[in-house]
Amino acid sequence: MRPLLDMDVIQIEITNACVHQCANCTRLVGHSKKPFFMDLDFFKKAVDSLVDYPKIIGIMGGEPLLHPQFTEMAAYLKSKVPDKIKCGLWSTLPKGKEKYAPIIADVFGNVLLNDHTLGKLYHSPILVSANESVVDKFKMWYLIDHCWVQNCWSASINPKGAFFCEIAAAFDIVFDGPGGWTVSPEWWKKTPKDYVEQMKQYCVNCSAALPLHARLDTEETDDISKGNLERLIKVGSPKVKRGKYSIYDKGERDSNYHINEFRNNIEYQMKIADKYGLYLRQNKLGYLQPFLKNTPKSQDEINIKDCLQKGHTYHQAGNLKEASILYQKILAQQQEHIDANFLLGTLYLQAGNLDKAAELLQKTVLLKPDHVEANNNLGTVLQNQGKLDEAAESYKRALCLAPDYSEAFYNLGNIFYKQHKFNKAIEHYKQAIILKPDDHEAFLNLGNVFKELGKIDDAEREYRKSISLKPDYPVAHSRLGAILQELGKLDESIKSIKRAQILDPDNIDILNNLATILSKQGEYDEAIESYNRALKLKPDAYLIQTNLASTLKDSGRLEEALTSCNKAIEINPNYPESHNTLGVILQGSGQLEEAVKSYKKAIELQPDNPELYSNLGSVLKELDRFDEAVECCKHSIELNPENADAFNNLGTILQEQRKLDEAIANYKQAIKLMPDHARAHSNLGTVSQKQGNTVEAVLYCHLAVTLNPGSAELHNNLGAILQKQERVDEAITCYDNAIELEPDYTEAHLNRSFALLLTGKYKEGWEENEWRLKTKAHCLRKFHNLRWDGSPLKGKTILVYAEQGFGDTIQFVRYLPMVQEQGGRVIFECHKSLHRLLRDCTGIDKVVEKTTEPKITFDTHISLLSLPGIFNTTLNSIPSETPYISVNSGLAKLWRNLHTYNNDFKIGIVWAGNAENKRDNIRSCSLKDFYPLLNIQGTAFYSLQKGPASGETENTPPGIKIINLNNQLRDFADTAAIIDNLDLVISVDTAVAHLAGALGKPVWNLLHFAPDWRWLLNRNDSPWYPEMRLFRQNILNDWTYLFKEVKNALLQEVNDIKKNN
Repeated sequence: MRPLLDMDVIQIEITNACVHQCANCTRLVGHSKKPFFMDLDFFKKAVDSLVDYPKIIGIMGGEPLLHPQFTEMAAYLKSKVPDKIKCGLWSTLPKGKEKYAPIIADVFGNVLLNDHTLGKLYHSPILVSANESVVDKFKMWYLIDHCWVQNCWSASINPKGAFFCEIAAAFDIVFDGPGGWTVSPEWWKKTPKDYVEQMKQYCVNCSAALPLHARLDTEETDDISKGNLERLIKVGSPKVKRGKYSIYDKGERDSNYHINEFRNNIEYQMKIADKYGLYLRQNKLGYLQPFLKNTPKSQDEINIKDCLQKGHTYHQAGNLKEASILYQKILAQQQEHIDANFLLGTLYLQAGNLDKAAELLQKTVLLKPDHVEANNNLGTVLQNQGKLDEAAESYKRALCLAPDYSEAFYNLGNIFYKQHKFNKAIEHYKQAIILKPDDHEAFLNLGNVFKELGKIDDAEREYRKSISLKPDYPVAHSRLGAILQELGKLDESIKSIKRAQILDPDNIDILNNLATILSKQGEYDEAIESYNRALKLKPDAYLIQTNLASTLKDSGRLEEALTSCNKAIEINPNYPESHNTLGVILQGSGQLEEAVKSYKKAIELQPDNPELYSNLGSVLKELDRFDEAVECCKHSIELNPENADAFNNLGTILQEQRKLDEAIANYKQAIKLMPDHARAHSNLGTVSQKQGNTVEAVLYCHLAVTLNPGSAELHNNLGAILQKQERVDEAITCYDNAIELEPDYTEAHLNRSFALLLTGKYKEGWEENEWRLKTKAHCLRKFHNLRWDGSPLKGKTILVYAEQGFGDTIQFVRYLPMVQEQGGRVIFECHKSLHRLLRDCTGIDKVVEKTTEPKITFDTHISLLSLPGIFNTTLNSIPSETPYISVNSGLAKLWRNLHTYNNDFKIGIVWAGNAENKRDNIRSCSLKDFYPLLNIQGTAFYSLQKGPASGETENTPPGIKIINLNNQLRDFADTAAIIDNLDLVISVDTAVAHLAGALGKPVWNLLHFAPDWRWLLNRNDSPWYPEMRLFRQNILNDWTYLFKEVKNALLQEVNDIKKNN
């Protein structure tokens, strides 16, 4: 809100009678039972109070010319305020009132002529209560504080007093309010703190400040919210009684209505000028002054015209320096010369001086709001300054003034393209083409949009149209080359790019495009060379520097990628894509928190780019911040509901949260939006597999590979699905295809290793399994010493470190005596909860806790899981002698003493693994699945379960007895001591199963249909643990039949014991 002194005008509203019944009238005409006519004495009092007011004193209605004492009022105003420029009149110049023309010309220097017969005029709603609109309360009060009426227009006096806002005055009349301030000298010195009571009374019931739809004035219908309608009914509104209203239903807001009003006001004034024979000049306040139409031109104006003509000639010839001198000469003589301001502003735009260009073009628009080219060029300046929303508004104003202005449609299309509002971009480019069918650039950019949407065939068509219109258009050839590459037409692609280079060999955009194509083809060295050539031509090309960073990242040169990306940001810290690319590089190098910061910076710079939110969601997913990741993807979808990638990304996060049905819904929506979205099909296959829909899983993944046969990831995913269905040979073929496409594809190598190990092909399997050391988790371990190659240690100290879960550690510590036999001192690094268990283990000289960078001294190092390969382990040479882990005798005796009273067959059970393990949802079951076992006579069951799942013992039904040892298990040493006193352990595939096996105790391992590689296929024993028996699901995700087998086996075991006893 502004002080009244900052307003442009204060109105004296002498009547609310009017010859019109406009829709959404700001005077609320038609709602008073009887219009008022201000008393002449009160009018004089109002004028007297404003004599010292420094701005304009306006006379307004309704229609002020309907007041029977208008002549007397005008005469009094002139006697008190002889300076015409300070007197304003707002009138529709109704028929029959022509007699007032001489009086108007004599008294008023500012006249706004609202002639309703010359065209369309739109009015936005006034009678929609702000509390009942679509605008939330915080925004509502913000908008009210910035209301255009109060900030850009007028305060008001009516017969009931003075008001900070003219609409507040109208409300007070219609609704019989408490009245305004006393009309006394200097009342207009009030400030916003004085408005509070009036604002509370009127602003919340008014919608002038809100961005609501506009209605054509001639409709005569008012948009009214329900609350205001009830109030109008109570005061007996004649307009409501006639049914001239529409109940506002919180419909869609339309921010364009201001533009419509603005445009049509300008059109009105030009038409009125012709109708009434007036020469109209728009001054800085936005009002109109009448002058004689044929004012003689001075000699100065003739000189200005000559300068302007010469300047324009220089300008067209490209001599910007001489043109600039002449334009500035004009402005030195006449600062508000419209053409000189426009042309000089345009010249600065061409010269790249955006700040000066913006200043002059904004001034042009202020002087002549209906200047089409000025509005358009101002939009271009704002666009180049990165102010996309403001630029769009300028282009829209140009279109309102000239609906067939193709250039503005084209420019708006560019804005929407940058904002990723692709459908709107398409709409505007097509309109530009309709208006200008030979616009080769519009066809080019239309092709660019189709490319972004993945509509490659459509993009190719538009690029070819652009070339047909301009065969020597190098950029079009370049873009066509990129599309042909994506379509797999490599020969044509190269041909197009070479044609582009011949046409423009030093065009950095073409060099950039060529490099991009080469990068996508994996020709990284050539791509980098092309980028560097472009940068040599233009070192400050931050976009190309950013693309170079991306290619360096793809080629594995992460340090150089970071350097290049940081250089791009240094050149232009406000280019969002550089921060986005930096985020991708950091994410790829495992610096996830730093990646989050980069993505957030990119979003800060471009908050309406859906891709940025999607990328932020992906890194938050990696950080297991799933709720935040979901919100990011949802926001990305809100910004672009047609972005199939965003739905696919959201599906992957929901899948991680095990919300499989929601994940499926999002994958299907992605496919609906983009039927050839290969990744979404592949992901849908993965979820289908998890839900047991094996046939669908394979079909979806096969279809994904068909849609994009060049994607290594999709071949890998299909392989993983086939492997889970024990179709291992087919899976290996898929992994081979993935590796052929992408030789350094770590995940495919790893999956291939698991398939080989699963089928007992250990030699090749161990070699492939070394690819795990290139995963992100392992890249975080940095050792400066040499990695051990299996050669004799000769007294050296070796650090052997555990790298995966507890089960892996327990399984493979059997190799440490073999390491020690090579003549070295063995330091074993592992999780703290294994220390007590392993500190006396054979083959270990010292146990230390796992850290990112070990602080101990050692000569060489090796990962625990690399030892089977180093020792050339085969199925026949597994060191399977047990026990290879010993139990602390004191602990074992303690547990034995605690349970000597129990002579039953003692069984320890575990039904769930670590919930953080990605396979946990398939390898774990529920305690309820064990219920058929727990009531077998002669058995006693002990829960060795740790974690949240241990709580399931608290809700067992009557007759089910189980002793929960969760609170007594501090670490694996305690678990081992208990197992030492048990007769049998029955466990799903967890570390406890491994521990029992390592202790040489009988253990039954319950396996999922798709088992881990170490349990091989189609056998019920394990070469790793002689005392282990394997039970396997025979139906995917179905534990029922497996537990029937276990129950029968346990009954047999108990019966055999009874017989032997």
